[in-house]
Amino acid sequence: MAHHQPAPRPNYVHDIPSVRAVHPGLPDVLGNLDLNSCIQAGTPLEPLNLSQAKLVAKGLQAAHDCGIDDCVTAAVAESAALRATAVEAAHALGSYAPVDIGQALGVLTQQLDRINNWLDVIVAFSHNTCLITQNSHATAQHYLPLHKTVS
Repeated sequence: MAHHQPAPRPNYVHDIPSVRAVHPGLPDVLGNLDLNSCIQAGTPLEPLNLSQAKLVAKGLQAAHDCGIDDCVTAAVAESAALRATAVEAAHALGSYAPVDIGQALGVLTQQLDRINNWLDVIVAFSHNTCLITQNSHATAQHYLPLHKTVS
């Protein structure tokens, strides 16, 4: 019986700064909202980060709507909503469309190498075709040598 091993947990691909890092005039904590929480690239996706980002976005929008703190502007509330969207997008991509960038670049490099090789062959073939045409009109002592093709 084959044992199923769970897939490795996806990681955050990019740093996602805290709301306070983007808006340094904010305090570290506003009420019960932690505005200084950031996510570092390479750390495993954590559902708590998404919940917290959404909570901070809703809390800052409410603080702005109620005028609780002058430092919470419409731009700050919008920024927190965008941060929550960024965290959510990282979770969606990590869970449903994981991409190994190194592997993808390796495949692209191999494909480019094959294309370059074929272009070298085509160039040599084209050059040789011209030489054959020229040689057909020349005397034996004026023949031009053909180029080697690559494979």
